[in-house]
Amino acid sequence: MTGGADTEELETWRARVMERYYWIPQGGADPDYVIWAKEIAGITRAWTFRHYKGTGTVGVMVATSNPVNPAPGDELVKAVRDHILPLAPVAGGGLFVFAATEKSIPVTVALAKDTPEIRTAIIAELNALMLRDGAPSGKIYVSRISEAISLATGEVAHQLRVPTADVVLEKTELPVLGNITWATYTGENG
Repeated sequence: MTGGADTEELETWRARVMERYYWIPQGGADPDYVIWAKEIAGITRAWTFRHYKGTGTVGVMVATSNPVNPAPGDELVKAVRDHILPLAPVAGGGLFVFAATEKSIPVTVALAKDTPEIRTAIIAELNALMLRDGAPSGKIYVSRISEAISLATGEVAHQLRVPTADVVLEKTELPVLGNITWATYTGENG
Protein backbone atom coordinates (compact mmCIF):
# COMPACT_ATOMS: atom_id res chain seq x y z
CA MET A 1 0.00 0.00 0.00
CA THR A 2 1.12 3.53 -0.63
CA GLY A 3 -0.08 6.97 0.44
CA GLY A 4 -2.30 7.67 3.39
CA ALA A 5 -1.42 8.98 6.81
CA ASP A 6 0.20 7.32 9.81
CA THR A 7 -2.06 5.68 12.36
CA GLU A 8 -3.69 8.36 14.47
CA GLU A 9 -2.42 8.67 18.04
CA LEU A 10 -5.00 7.67 20.65
CA GLU A 11 -5.05 11.11 22.31
CA THR A 12 -5.41 12.87 18.95
CA TRP A 13 -8.33 10.61 18.06
CA ARG A 14 -9.90 11.12 21.49
CA ALA A 15 -9.61 14.92 21.19
CA ARG A 16 -11.16 14.84 17.71
CA VAL A 17 -14.09 12.71 18.86
CA MET A 18 -14.71 14.92 21.92
CA GLU A 19 -14.53 18.05 19.78
CA ARG A 20 -17.10 16.60 17.38
CA TYR A 21 -19.33 15.65 20.30
CA TYR A 22 -19.29 19.15 21.80
CA TRP A 23 -19.44 21.12 18.53
CA ILE A 24 -22.73 20.18 16.91
CA PRO A 25 -22.88 21.27 13.24
CA GLN A 26 -24.53 24.66 12.87
CA GLY A 27 -25.06 24.92 9.14
CA GLY A 28 -21.78 26.57 8.24
CA ALA A 29 -20.57 28.29 11.41
CA ASP A 30 -16.80 28.68 11.78
CA PRO A 31 -16.39 25.58 13.98
CA ASP A 32 -18.17 23.50 11.32
CA TYR A 33 -15.43 24.17 8.77
CA VAL A 34 -12.75 23.27 11.33
CA ILE A 35 -14.48 19.99 12.18
CA TRP A 36 -15.11 19.14 8.53
CA ALA A 37 -11.46 19.77 7.66
CA LYS A 38 -10.24 17.60 10.54
CA GLU A 39 -12.40 14.70 9.36
CA ILE A 40 -9.78 14.09 6.67
CA ALA A 41 -7.03 11.73 7.86
CA GLY A 42 -3.80 13.62 8.45
CA ILE A 43 -5.39 17.02 9.10
CA THR A 44 -5.20 17.75 12.82
CA ARG A 45 -5.47 21.54 12.87
CA ALA A 46 -7.66 23.98 10.96
CA TRP A 47 -8.73 27.64 11.12
CA THR A 48 -11.59 29.49 9.45
CA PHE A 49 -11.34 32.96 7.87
CA ARG A 50 -14.66 34.65 7.10
CA HIS A 51 -14.79 36.92 4.03
CA TYR A 52 -11.36 35.57 3.10
CA LYS A 53 -11.50 36.81 -0.50
CA GLY A 54 -14.52 39.06 -0.29
CA THR A 55 -18.01 39.07 1.15
CA GLY A 56 -19.53 35.60 1.41
CA THR A 57 -16.27 33.70 0.97
CA VAL A 58 -14.68 31.36 3.49
CA GLY A 59 -11.01 30.47 3.82
CA VAL A 60 -10.04 27.28 5.60
CA MET A 61 -6.38 26.92 6.52
CA VAL A 62 -5.27 23.37 7.32
CA ALA A 63 -2.21 21.81 8.93
CA THR A 64 -0.90 18.50 10.22
CA SER A 65 0.79 17.75 13.53
CA ASN A 66 4.13 17.14 11.84
CA PRO A 67 6.42 19.54 13.73
CA VAL A 68 8.95 19.70 10.89
CA ASN A 69 6.52 20.13 8.01
CA PRO A 70 2.99 21.02 9.19
CA ALA A 71 1.80 22.26 5.78
CA PRO A 72 -0.04 19.42 4.02
CA GLY A 73 0.55 18.71 0.36
CA ASP A 74 -1.75 19.74 -2.49
CA GLU A 75 -3.41 16.32 -2.61
CA LEU A 76 -4.48 16.52 1.05
CA VAL A 77 -5.66 20.13 0.66
CA LYS A 78 -7.78 19.06 -2.32
CA ALA A 79 -9.22 16.16 -0.30
CA VAL A 80 -10.29 18.61 2.42
CA ARG A 81 -11.94 20.92 -0.13
CA ASP A 82 -13.71 18.01 -1.83
CA HIS A 83 -14.97 16.82 1.56
CA ILE A 84 -16.25 20.24 2.67
CA LEU A 85 -17.94 21.25 -0.62
CA PRO A 86 -21.10 19.16 -0.26
CA LEU A 87 -21.43 20.07 3.43
CA ALA A 88 -20.90 23.82 3.31
CA PRO A 89 -23.59 26.39 2.58
CA VAL A 90 -21.00 28.49 0.71
CA ALA A 91 -20.97 27.94 -3.05
CA GLY A 92 -17.88 26.15 -4.40
CA GLY A 93 -16.35 29.35 -5.78
CA GLY A 94 -16.54 30.95 -2.35
CA LEU A 95 -14.60 28.22 -0.52
CA PHE A 96 -10.82 28.49 -0.36
CA VAL A 97 -8.93 25.66 1.35
CA PHE A 98 -5.20 26.16 1.67
CA ALA A 99 -2.17 24.86 3.55
CA ALA A 100 -0.62 26.86 6.35
CA THR A 101 2.55 28.80 5.53
CA GLU A 102 5.56 27.60 7.50
CA LYS A 103 7.60 30.27 9.30
CA SER A 104 11.06 28.98 10.13
CA ILE A 105 12.44 30.15 13.49
CA PRO A 106 16.22 29.72 13.76
CA VAL A 107 17.66 29.19 17.23
CA THR A 108 21.17 29.75 18.55
CA VAL A 109 21.83 28.30 21.98
CA ALA A 110 24.90 27.69 24.14
CA LEU A 111 24.75 24.78 26.57
CA ALA A 112 26.68 24.52 29.84
CA LYS A 113 26.58 20.73 29.44
CA ASP A 114 26.55 19.74 25.77
CA THR A 115 25.95 16.13 24.69
CA PRO A 116 24.22 14.61 21.66
CA GLU A 117 21.45 13.30 23.94
CA ILE A 118 20.78 16.75 25.40
CA ARG A 119 20.72 18.27 21.91
CA THR A 120 18.19 15.66 20.78
CA ALA A 121 16.02 16.37 23.84
CA ILE A 122 16.18 20.12 23.15
CA ILE A 123 15.12 19.64 19.53
CA ALA A 124 12.17 17.50 20.70
CA GLU A 125 11.10 20.13 23.25
CA LEU A 126 11.38 22.97 20.72
CA ASN A 127 9.32 21.01 18.17
CA ALA A 128 6.68 20.37 20.84
CA LEU A 129 6.65 24.10 21.66
CA MET A 130 6.03 25.01 18.01
CA LEU A 131 3.03 22.66 17.90
CA ARG A 132 1.69 23.71 21.30
CA ASP A 133 2.07 27.49 21.03
CA GLY A 134 1.96 27.98 17.28
CA ALA A 135 -1.24 29.62 16.07
CA PRO A 136 -1.92 32.00 13.18
CA SER A 137 -1.52 35.68 14.12
CA GLY A 138 0.13 34.58 17.37
CA LYS A 139 3.58 34.91 18.88
CA ILE A 140 6.34 32.56 19.87
CA TYR A 141 7.79 34.18 22.96
CA VAL A 142 11.53 34.12 23.63
CA SER A 143 10.77 33.19 27.23
CA ARG A 144 8.83 30.11 26.05
CA ILE A 145 11.73 29.07 23.78
CA SER A 146 14.09 29.34 26.75
CA GLU A 147 11.64 27.40 28.91
CA ALA A 148 11.42 24.60 26.31
CA ILE A 149 15.21 24.33 26.27
CA SER A 150 15.23 24.16 30.08
CA LEU A 151 12.67 21.32 30.01
CA ALA A 152 15.00 19.10 27.97
CA THR A 153 16.27 16.09 29.87
CA GLY A 154 19.84 16.66 31.04
CA GLU A 155 19.91 20.41 30.38
CA VAL A 156 21.70 22.20 33.23
CA ALA A 157 22.02 25.79 32.04
CA HIS A 158 21.91 27.57 28.70
CA GLN A 159 22.23 30.92 27.00
CA LEU A 160 19.66 31.65 24.29
CA ARG A 161 21.31 33.91 21.71
CA VAL A 162 18.75 33.79 18.87
CA PRO A 163 15.99 34.79 18.65
CA THR A 164 16.44 37.97 20.64
CA ALA A 165 12.82 39.12 20.34
CA ASP A 166 9.42 37.47 20.30
CA VAL A 167 8.55 36.03 16.87
CA VAL A 168 5.29 37.38 15.42
CA LEU A 169 3.28 35.07 13.17
CA GLU A 170 1.21 36.41 10.30
CA LYS A 171 -2.42 35.48 9.60
CA THR A 172 -1.60 32.26 7.72
CA GLU A 173 1.71 31.28 9.35
CA LEU A 174 2.61 28.43 11.68
CA PRO A 175 6.04 28.19 13.31
CA VAL A 176 8.58 25.48 12.59
CA LEU A 177 11.97 25.03 14.17
CA GLY A 178 14.62 26.39 11.82
CA ASN A 179 18.34 25.71 11.88
CA ILE A 180 19.85 25.31 15.33
CA THR A 181 23.30 26.73 15.92
CA TRP A 182 25.09 25.28 18.94
CA ALA A 183 27.32 28.01 20.38
CA THR A 184 29.98 27.97 23.09
CA TYR A 185 28.74 28.58 26.61
CA THR A 186 30.51 31.56 28.21
CA GLY A 187 29.71 30.85 31.88
CA GLU A 188 30.75 28.16 34.33
CA ASN A 189 30.32 24.54 33.26
CA GLY A 190 27.50 22.61 34.90
